Amino acid sequence: SITTRHRMPATVLVLHCGIWFSRPCRRKENKLIQEPLPQELDLELRSELTGGERLLWSGRPRAGIVFRLTDLFTLLFGLFWLGFVVFWILSAYRAGAPILFVAFGIPFLLVGIYITAGRFVVEALQRKKMVYAVTNQRLMVLQGIWNRSVHSINLRSLPEIQLITKRDGSGSIYIGPLAALGRSYRSMGRMAAFGLTAFDNIPNVRNVHEVILRAQREVVDYLPDES
Repeated sequence: SITTRHRMPATVLVLHCGIWFSRPCRRKENKLIQEPLPQELDLELRSELTGGERLLWSGRPRAGIVFRLTDLFTLLFGLFWLGFVVFWILSAYRAGAPILFVAFGIPFLLVGIYITAGRFVVEALQRKKMVYAVTNQRLMVLQGIWNRSVHSINLRSLPEIQLITKRDGSGSIYIGPLAALGRSYRSMGRMAAFGLTAFDNIPNVRNVHEVILRAQREVVDYLPDES
């Protein structure tokens, strides 16, 4: 039998190989694109800017309920607490205890519900109303569900920063003298107690980190010469 081999033209071969070898090099598009702020939050943020202050970046943390490995111990403790309180209330009720004695366990039941599930809902509501911003003068965090507050750090006195990234491009930026411990503090309240600020769970965190460093360099470059 005679086998006929058809040679592929050199130009087609090069083009074909170029396309084939380029496939592994293509980067997957990052789906975690920072959405613009709702109009209400955007207006609130811009009302906090002072004269000559320019907004370089603004965003919000990831929405919804976020569970972290550090929450595991608290969750297990909450389940134990909740189970014990439910057992105590049912035992008192079946034993025919006075209704006031049975009702005495209700506050402890509510505490157990909050520890187990309620705090995740509260923090989700906090993140929904939270705004992060970088200006040419400072970093800002607007927070609070009902009573709003603004926490800011001047770029000229910016302390240590730690960047933590995930595979999907999201991550957190912890700012403060104990930034290396940032992952251990879940809520903004606990972070504030230790002098920490965080841009927590934001998309494209490396880009935001670069914006902060660039703004800091520009502020330092404009510092007056003391000589």
